[in-house]
Amino acid sequence: MKLSAQDWQELRPALIWSGIAVAIALALLVGAWLYQLRDVQFARALQLRADAAETDARLAEQRWDTLTLRMVPYSRLQQEGVLGQEPRLAWIEALDLLQARQPGLALSYDLGARQALAGAGEAHASVRVSRLQLSYRASDELQYSRVTAQLQSQPGRLLPRHCTLLRLLPPQTGISVECEYDWATMVSPQAQEGGG
Repeated sequence: MKLSAQDWQELRPALIWSGIAVAIALALLVGAWLYQLRDVQFARALQLRADAAETDARLAEQRWDTLTLRMVPYSRLQQEGVLGQEPRLAWIEALDLLQARQPGLALSYDLGARQALAGAGEAHASVRVSRLQLSYRASDELQYSRVTAQLQSQPGRLLPRHCTLLRLLPPQTGISVECEYDWATMVSPQAQEGGG
């Protein structure tokens, strides 16, 4: 069927409106697709942020667990005077006081220079030791134990290297004690940089 010019004239408004309707429908479809695409991208960005926040929370929890796990030993070392500067004067005063209170010990000592202990945690804190050579005469094993306990109660950590106990020959009584200790402290890297 062939349309005449008059038929085209009558159909023209309907065709124009149909074209406009199709264009509007296409515009709405494209707009809806773009809106959906934007929502999908926004949802992905939110998911990435949520994943990152969850990872950060997990890391923070692990750090907290590590911190709380290490706080008890750290606090104990701090209370024992192991952390920080070497309390050399306190050690010397304790040894002198021990001799003054118990002159029968005939105590003599040599407290060596402080040295870094090789391979003992240089990355976080370095362990420093001072060699203590101690000689005295104990009346018995109990007095030896008391002297050792008094030395161990001082700040720092007293680490025995070796001790020799020899019973004195008659007419003398008691025990000759010859001990060598390392008196240890730990110094943080910040204290080392500051001259510790």
